[in-house]
Amino acid sequence: MAYGDLLKKYLELDRSSFHVPGHKGNLKFNFLSRLHRLNKAKKLSEFDLTELESTDDLYNPGVFVGKIEDRLCGLYGSGISVVSTGGNTLCIQTMLRFFLPCGGKILIARNIHKSALNAMILLKISPIWINDLPYEQVSVEQVKDSLKRNKNISAVFITSPDYFGRIADISKIKKIIGNIPLIVDNAHGAHLKFLNSIDGRPPMHPIDLGADACADSAHKTLPVLTGGAWLHISKNVVKNLNFKSKDIKSFMKNDMSLFGSSSPSFLTLISIQEFLNLFKFKTYINLSFKKKLEKIKKIKDKALKFGVLDKSCSDPMRILLDFSKFCCNDKMISEYFFKNKIEPEFVFDKKVVLISSIFNKNKDFTRLENALEYQKLKSEFKARSIFSKKKCFGRALFKIPIKKSLFLPYKIVKVVYSLGEVSAQVICNYPPGVPFIFPGQLIGIKELKYLVENNFSYIKVIK
Repeated sequence: MAYGDLLKKYLELDRSSFHVPGHKGNLKFNFLSRLHRLNKAKKLSEFDLTELESTDDLYNPGVFVGKIEDRLCGLYGSGISVVSTGGNTLCIQTMLRFFLPCGGKILIARNIHKSALNAMILLKISPIWINDLPYEQVSVEQVKDSLKRNKNISAVFITSPDYFGRIADISKIKKIIGNIPLIVDNAHGAHLKFLNSIDGRPPMHPIDLGADACADSAHKTLPVLTGGAWLHISKNVVKNLNFKSKDIKSFMKNDMSLFGSSSPSFLTLISIQEFLNLFKFKTYINLSFKKKLEKIKKIKDKALKFGVLDKSCSDPMRILLDFSKFCCNDKMISEYFFKNKIEPEFVFDKKVVLISSIFNKNKDFTRLENALEYQKLKSEFKARSIFSKKKCFGRALFKIPIKKSLFLPYKIVKVVYSLGEVSAQVICNYPPGVPFIFPGQLIGIKELKYLVENNFSYIKVIK
């Protein structure tokens, strides 16, 4: 079967998308519609070009890319914004390179994405863990305690929102760390900027809360093609640097080109421009978010009534469910949602992550509301006697520093023989892409159990 046929077969299942990307398959390229009206019909593939004298260059932008970045800067209220078609990964790599070009120590939470970890290894940055649990959002007290215990910290790195929609208290963390740069992986929060003032909500985007820089994975929650992302540097950082804005942006572009493909996607760039054209209408955006937030609140109220809402999720556009009160396991939960024509983003440890956007249709929310009827849930799971065991997480024991271990000689062993060995690779499930085993980490009982339960057969270990 050809890959296109595989995707077509999936689309024929007609499941409601509560996963990324944020366009939910409903993205329209309005400039193509204009061409059709002018009898100048074009195929989308004709715009899949490369850097030519007559086009533009992502890393050395002219008018086209420069204008997009200037508009993003104005929209988000940043000092500088730069665009990526290599996803949030490229933004994180650039952000870390910009603030820690010569390595150094960085305070970081365990819910870090593997892209940030890999960038730190390449840049010889030493992570100092703020907390121990990989699926725990960092607290203000944990940051404060870490600062007391560690000196010469070059930056603090926060992932907020995390995969489960839990938002860290960025403004308080910034007050605690003072002049130390606060950089945020805001991969799942590009939309938070547009929730300001709706129903009296305070600012929620990291740049508005005092972050020095943040990376937004636009395609996750906004109508942008996969790979579309942007990196913001705050006005305060730009003001304190002794360079003009255009020179700072040039430095950032140079850093970005170290990691990114030299052939960026022009189609993704076009989708970013289309997003900007749509989101310039503030009344339309406010109304669109307001309508969707009303539907989401209705579903959350229902889930709360039936005891399946996880209230730790603070992202108003994301729904986090917890099925721990039912006799079921992750596979059964997934199958239940599939049967109700719903595709969740993630099912893990009886928790269900549902990502919505303003591009979800009314039928999507109707299906979800119907799936959360208590009698249906009770009927589906009442005869089951399968219980999921709580996932066991704990402090990672490092035998070799992460920044060294990935480049040491390694051997490949069967997982069943790996107890007591030291990992030479990153191990994580995707999604959510949060590492459970790091390079340099001792493989103990809990690590071995994780590998076996997730069907890993072999692992790289240090010789």
